[in-house]
Amino acid sequence: MKIFEFNSYIDVVRYQMKENSSVRGYQSRLAEAAGVHSSFLSRVLTESVHLTPDQAAYLASFWRLTELEADYFLGLVNLARAGSPVLRKAIERQIIELKQKNEDIAGRLKKTKKITNEGGMYYSSWHYSAIHMLAMIPQFNSIQGIAERLGLTEATVISAFALLEELGLVERHGSSWKVRERDIHLPNHASWAPVYHSLWRQRSAYRALDRRDEDLRFTALHSLSYDDFQRIKEEIRFVIEKIRNIAAPSKEEDVFVLHIDTYKL
Repeated sequence: MKIFEFNSYIDVVRYQMKENSSVRGYQSRLAEAAGVHSSFLSRVLTESVHLTPDQAAYLASFWRLTELEADYFLGLVNLARAGSPVLRKAIERQIIELKQKNEDIAGRLKKTKKITNEGGMYYSSWHYSAIHMLAMIPQFNSIQGIAERLGLTEATVISAFALLEELGLVERHGSSWKVRERDIHLPNHASWAPVYHSLWRQRSAYRALDRRDEDLRFTALHSLSYDDFQRIKEEIRFVIEKIRNIAAPSKEEDVFVLHIDTYKL
């Protein structure tokens, strides 16, 4: 659920009702989940009354929100109920902190292995992660096959596998390698993150010169509001999670690179 796009808990409820408009009696189900009468929920939607924190918690459970999403929804409810400017400011600070936590993609990818500064060499050159990914594909799972595919010397590939083995990402099986850890992620706050992002963007810049039909590229500048920019970022995070859910079980046939960037100019 893209709950972090909303600044009002009532808008969250309205969104959920719209998304489930085809579900018969959905408003009654929501009311039952919250422990209120349907008429009370109608008054909530017209902003005549507010949900209590308990009722909000029941809805968060009904929607199966993550812990972070539930905290954010409860924060919006508490903000709407706040009776003093001092309390509103305190709750607003909490909401901002929750949004910032949500923006950390690493925190949303809980099943991924995190290699941070102690394994920084992995991120010091593009070829370590490239070799790691290629080792999953049978036709490239050899020193010679990977060296030819990436245009590297066999000595460079051997050295890279030594590092990957040290990090616990691969293990040797005769003349080939078995990948032990497939899904890893570098937290945005890690010191190696800027280096790693930059290295792969340089590789993509070289690849752009080939103008291959199979590649997809898009660059655009937009003038828009700050709130809409936050909405766009949340959409991108949602897409990233969806992409990873598609990629994780996918059969290994080749290696593809995906970059997504958005920032204030």
